[in-house]
Amino acid sequence: MGTPLSAFGALVTWIACIGTVFGITGATYTEVASNPPRPQHPVASLPAAAPAQDPEVPIPVNSVQIRSTPTTTTTVVAYEGEGGPEPVVVPDYKGNSEARCDMWIETAMVAGWQIDELPRLNYLMWRESRCDPDAHNPDDPMGGSNGLVQINQFWCKTTQYNPGGWLQIQGVLRDCDELYEPLTNLLAARAIYEHSGWRPWGWRN
Repeated sequence: MGTPLSAFGALVTWIACIGTVFGITGATYTEVASNPPRPQHPVASLPAAAPAQDPEVPIPVNSVQIRSTPTTTTTVVAYEGEGGPEPVVVPDYKGNSEARCDMWIETAMVAGWQIDELPRLNYLMWRESRCDPDAHNPDDPMGGSNGLVQINQFWCKTTQYNPGGWLQIQGVLRDCDELYEPLTNLLAARAIYEHSGWRPWGWRN
């Protein structure tokens, strides 16, 4: 019977053999740090994006004014009819071939004058102002007459019957000086014509 020491040595040898068979070797342990730092995501490292800005909104144009432009038209004027642009022939008034202001015919049509009224109106502008929108006759009463068809300032001044001015009440203008603007002058003439016909200009209609 062997000694206890030899029995212990045999046990150690047997354990070593088993470790060799099953691949068990002496293990070394490394200390694992608790809560290791997490790698930073690439997006997280980018600088903060600038706040979005509203696109610039264009300011609407609300100050467009209709202003007349003289043309070189003689007897034919472009007119926007129901079927599209149509030529409008403005005959001479009673054979007065040179008494014409064709450069203001389009403006007259914008002001509401009808085609059959244009020959006399064309002649009237020539007779009263020689087609000059700045014409002024200081010899007429009530401060004189202004513009293309020489509208007397009676129509735009305060009177006993029209405290605010007749043309102002109609909404045509605010001041007599506006009669020097061709479109305003012809708008005023149209309002007067619808009220009194041609009589203010010396015709019996």
